[in-house]
Amino acid sequence: KEVFDLFSLRGTTLVAVGAQDSAGVLMNLSDGTIVATLGDARAVTTGFALSHDGRSLICGGMGGSVMCYDLSTGSARALCAIPEEMACLGLAYSPDDATVALSFFSDKGVEESALVRIVNAATGKMLRDLKIPGAPLVFVRFLKNGNQFIAGRMNGTAALCESSSGAIVREFGAETNQTLAFDFDSEQGLLLMPGAEGTLSLVSVGDGKVVGEFKGDFRFAIRSVFSPDGKRVASCGNDRIVRVWNVAGGQEIARGPMARGGEMTGLTFSQDGQYLIHMERDRRLGSWDFQSPRAGS
Repeated sequence: KEVFDLFSLRGTTLVAVGAQDSAGVLMNLSDGTIVATLGDARAVTTGFALSHDGRSLICGGMGGSVMCYDLSTGSARALCAIPEEMACLGLAYSPDDATVALSFFSDKGVEESALVRIVNAATGKMLRDLKIPGAPLVFVRFLKNGNQFIAGRMNGTAALCESSSGAIVREFGAETNQTLAFDFDSEQGLLLMPGAEGTLSLVSVGDGKVVGEFKGDFRFAIRSVFSPDGKRVASCGNDRIVRVWNVAGGQEIARGPMARGGEMTGLTFSQDGQYLIHMERDRRLGSWDFQSPRAGS
């Protein structure tokens, strides 16, 4: 009924589409066909992660189970249950694909809102629950070594945590508006996250230093994403405008109004990095050639 999330599958023309009050879908951008249905008619189907071998896609949401889809056979199975009255928006495979990290949040208080669960990727068996102090968690990604992960919070802050214990190694950012504007480039060790009003920050997780800043004139970012090659970033703000910047130098290279009658809730790059795929609450899917001569108009 309403689109909530977009996720481009590495090395393919497939995009996973998260939805509110209905099942999500896996869509082939080359011909517009729906390849598979994701989840069921739960409150929200959102949050995706692709295994590093490219064989499995997992999907979270609110209610029901975290689902795992075998992309080679088209089969689906429940990986593990989503705890009652909680939501799973952050999902990540470990570098060896052996485990999965799931971030959960609830509106029933901070203690219940700050949980990362590590499960066996093959069986879904819970290995450990890690409580991460702070606001509700909406994002999680492993570092390349697998020994640490990034946990992003709904209030715009993030933490670098030990995978074994959940101990916080380093905190990033300052509190801002509610946001899902996180992405992580594990190859470069760079975290894209909300900055001061009207900006996104690029943070080196190794030392916590801000190494880049992307300026806009929005009040806060709703979503942000790296391009597949890590050379560009894009975001959609509360002003319903999408902006694209070069990572090197932080120069804005394109912007365009994308939301037609509704707040944009999904944004991702095509796998060749040439287009931005965007979704809006009226269920329309669009592709934007942000490098065209009219991109900045």
